[in-house]
Amino acid sequence: MDEEKKRKYDEFKSFVTYLDILTFALALTDKEHFNAHPDKWHEAVYDICQKYREQIPELGRIYFTYREPLPPQSEQVDRLIKILTMSREITLPNPRYPTIDMNKEKKERIKKREKERLAGYSQEIQAISRLLEEKVSVT
Repeated sequence: MDEEKKRKYDEFKSFVTYLDILTFALALTDKEHFNAHPDKWHEAVYDICQKYREQIPELGRIYFTYREPLPPQSEQVDRLIKILTMSREITLPNPRYPTIDMNKEKKERIKKREKERLAGYSQEIQAISRLLEEKVSVT
């Protein structure tokens, strides 16, 4: 790979998105099973954005609509679930039992891939991971 291509690849690889942040936070949880109900995810990510938008600017790219009495809704949260499913980072094993699963092997692969790249947000992502575990994990 010539120098220019390598530089462009490294620049692209270092680009961080809200998808990277939330996927890594999900991989850091101690749980493997999560509630698949979209409203739970919308509420959890809404709370995360409200709390960490200042520290993690990438979360500012998630937009919500809010209409009483419905929970906040975001196309970006729907996209997160869709992309994670399509990339096989998570699975929806049984449509009748609404859970999202991320096994240990997938979690380890994500952690290995993202740990160094997202090190600048380490503390915040740990806290987001705990919030996700609290709000969307199932026992």
